[in-house]
Amino acid sequence: MSIDIEELACLGAAVLAAQKLEFGIYGLAAHASHTAAAAKEKRFRTLTPEGFLRGDPTELKATLGQLVAVFGDEFLIGTAELNTYVDDRNLIYHNYWRLTRSSSRGSTHRLEHPVLFLKAFVESSNKLTSVINGFYALLISALAAKTGRDVKLTDAQIRDIKVYRMHAEQYLIQKQLRECP
Repeated sequence: MSIDIEELACLGAAVLAAQKLEFGIYGLAAHASHTAAAAKEKRFRTLTPEGFLRGDPTELKATLGQLVAVFGDEFLIGTAELNTYVDDRNLIYHNYWRLTRSSSRGSTHRLEHPVLFLKAFVESSNKLTSVINGFYALLISALAAKTGRDVKLTDAQIRDIKVYRMHAEQYLIQKQLRECP
């Protein structure tokens, strides 16, 4: 079975979008490597912002799922939406060919509309990247306020902060529901 150019372009866009989000979350994790949650995982104990940005990429061993599991609560981002995203990302990275091209007889696991799935995944990536960017913008704002500096946020940063706050609100609602008896 061949792959058409639209599907190939969507697959490439999905991989790049996922890597962009993963890079953003890894960057946040590098700044939070001193937290109690990070201390439990030895892979994060020595992670620093400098090491993350300038270090050897092969030393960054954590998967997106591990980052979300350790830091999802720390950053108020560990929602069902993000967990589904991690599952979809893993499907793309590890099972895409099998679920779209494999000719296994009797297989009931197929991805029926791969292009639509990939386009939706890229949209989800963009939204979640906006969540991460909003978190960064809030941190910048808070640090500026703490040091008495004035910071001028861009329209995009203000929009991303709103997206982050809505996502964090979802996280808190979902957390409350999980904790209810």
